[in-house]
Amino acid sequence: MTAAIGRALARQGKRVLLADMDAGVRALELMLSADSLTHYNWLDAATGKARVQDAVSSLGQNLSLLHAPNEGGVQVEPSEIKEMLSALSANFDYILCDSSAGVGQSLKIAAAASDAAIIVTVPDKIAVSAAAAASEFLFSEGVEDISLIVNKFSVNRLPCSKEDFFTLDDIMDTVCARLLGVVPFDSSVVSLVKGENTSGKSAVEASVQRIAKRIEGESVPLPVKELIKYKG
Repeated sequence: MTAAIGRALARQGKRVLLADMDAGVRALELMLSADSLTHYNWLDAATGKARVQDAVSSLGQNLSLLHAPNEGGVQVEPSEIKEMLSALSANFDYILCDSSAGVGQSLKIAAAASDAAIIVTVPDKIAVSAAAAASEFLFSEGVEDISLIVNKFSVNRLPCSKEDFFTLDDIMDTVCARLLGVVPFDSSVVSLVKGENTSGKSAVEASVQRIAKRIEGESVPLPVKELIKYKG
């Protein structure tokens, strides 16, 4: 979702840096097929082995990527990453830090460098519980501007039991975050992340474009009234 939102903002003319905080996994780098663009990463920059600019690759169309280390379990002070991103901020309109699910090292690093957070969850009990834990942690770290994206939402894929189903209101109340957007279940999200042409017909693309406009401060209605009601 980070890559998709980043591309949407870039297409609106914004300079966007995607900062992959997930050391060892490098999800953004692999998703964007950017693993061969540089030999350096933010850990190299933090330890003085490279300039921070050497750890950033241009993906074209106003989009860039700050690479994560290959190895996991790295020891780095979150304040060092904050300082690094602060140095890069003059060159970008948005820096989107991508961290893994749960309250782990990548979230701790991202929290230290961020003034706002977007939590992405899917509407099931385990994911919503993890999202609530992340929200609580972010708030405790001083990140008070927290919004929510519900991903892979589909009436046709709802659980049979009402006890296992979360309405959008349920999710917002549990996570304690305002709703930024709802993204339907759609396999075309892979094409969107890679920047491939979806001919503007993808429901996911339309949802992400609305999210990007809301991030920009536009008032964009949420066309999901039919999704809020449980159909069982």
